Amino acid sequence: MKMTLRNTITNEILVDRDYITLLKPYHMKYENNISVSVSSILTNQIQEYYYNDMVISIGKLHSKKEITVELITSKPYYEMHFCLDGYSQFYSTKANKAPKFTFNKGEHNIYCHKNLYGIYSTNDRNINNQYLEIIVSKEFVDRIIINYREIGLLFKSENQDFTTKLFNDNMPITSEMYNTIFQMCNCNKFGELKRSFLEIKAYELILLQLEQYNTLNTKNYISNKKEKESLQFAKYLIEQNLQSPLTLSELSSQVGMNDFKLKKEFKEEFNLTVFGYLYKLRMARAKAL
Repeated sequence: MKMTLRNTITNEILVDRDYITLLKPYHMKYENNISVSVSSILTNQIQEYYYNDMVISIGKLHSKKEITVELITSKPYYEMHFCLDGYSQFYSTKANKAPKFTFNKGEHNIYCHKNLYGIYSTNDRNINNQYLEIIVSKEFVDRIIINYREIGLLFKSENQDFTTKLFNDNMPITSEMYNTIFQMCNCNKFGELKRSFLEIKAYELILLQLEQYNTLNTKNYISNKKEKESLQFAKYLIEQNLQSPLTLSELSSQVGMNDFKLKKEFKEEFNLTVFGYLYKLRMARAKAL
C-alpha cells in the first residue's frame, strides 16, 4: 500500500509513504515517529507501528489548506478511524465514486477501501485533528467477521474498487473504546512487549466496533419485531370491531403507539390506511350478505 499527500494547488508531494516494505515480516523496524511541517499548508505528527498485516497510526494533523490524498493498494483493505479531537473531512474526486467522510470529535467508523483518491481538510480554526487509525488487510478482518453474517455480506466483494462503510452514520466512541485508546496512546512499555500490547489492543478495538454494530442491529431487530406485533394487533382490533369501529385514538392507545406513528407504520406494513382497511373489510362483508 502506498500513500501520497500532495499540495492540491501545486501538486507538490508533501508526504510519500510506501508501506509494502514496512509490512514485510523481515522488516525489523516496527515503530516510527514522523513529523511533517509545511508552514503554509500542514503540520503532521504521527506515531506509526507496523505489523505483518496491520499499521497502527496515532496522529495529530492540522491542514491549513486542502490537500490531495492518494492511497493505492493491490487489494481492498480495512480502515478503522477514531476521531479523538477536532474535525476532518474527506471527499472523493473520482466520477461516480464520490464518498464523503466527515468526522467530529468522539466519532468512529470502519471502511473498506481500494485505491482511494480525493481531497482532505480539517477546519479553519487552529485546532489539531487528533486521531487513531488502524489499517488492516482484508484477509485479517475477514477471518474475524466470518461469524458476523450481516457484516460479512456488507464487505463481501473481493475485488471492490469503491468504499463500503460499516455504519451509515459515524458512531460515538464508547467508554470501553476510549479506555483502550487511552492505554494505547499512553503505553509506557518497550520493545516486543510494547509491540504485542498495541497489537492486542488494536484487535480489541476492532472487536468493540463489531460488537457495537451487532448490538445496534439486534436492538433494531427487536424494535421492528415489537412494532410488527403491535400492527398485527391493530389489524386484529379493526377486524373484531366492524360494527362499532374504534376511533384512531382508541386504537393507538390499545396497541401502544401514538396516532401519527400508527397511521404511518400501518400504511407501510399493509399498503392501506387504517380507515382504508376498515372500508375494505366492510365492503367484503357487504358483498358476502
